[in-house]
Amino acid sequence: LEDTVYYDSFNTRVAESFEDVREAVSLNEPKMCAQAIIEVLSKDTSGDHYFDAKVLDFGAGNAHIGKLLKEQGLTELYAQCGTASKKQSLERKGIYKDIETFIVGKQGLPKSYRRAFDVVTCAGGLGTNLLPAKSFDDMINALRPGGYAIFTVSQKHLKREDSFGMNYYESIDR
Repeated sequence: LEDTVYYDSFNTRVAESFEDVREAVSLNEPKMCAQAIIEVLSKDTSGDHYFDAKVLDFGAGNAHIGKLLKEQGLTELYAQCGTASKKQSLERKGIYKDIETFIVGKQGLPKSYRRAFDVVTCAGGLGTNLLPAKSFDDMINALRPGGYAIFTVSQKHLKREDSFGMNYYESIDR
């Protein structure tokens, strides 16, 4: 691995270890989401009002998206995670205003999160054995009218004939 060069759309570097490779891959999707969020909010709002946009990070994980958005000046950042221990870890980071613990697509969106967000995002949470297709319903239900759902998902999961049983195609097509 020490002489292997890995490419992605954000950087080119020589991997020094497996951990370097894993970190580069795990940060790529949050970067893509954060860049897309800044881009759509910049185009959709006048002046600096995008700083006030409410963003919900589904499956906040290690708070990579939240950290990137906070660095860009956004302050209305909210998160969802699946366990109490993950919530405690996210709270210690001090990035999100509120963190709700529930299973996306299975337990239902908390009432306070319904039609409350300008943007919902998810990086790395969609794929085989991850968030179910019903999670798209939660994303839509969390959005204010005219809001944006910005997420990453492998193209292999978007093909009707080859969705690896996730049925994302049907959910997005609705």
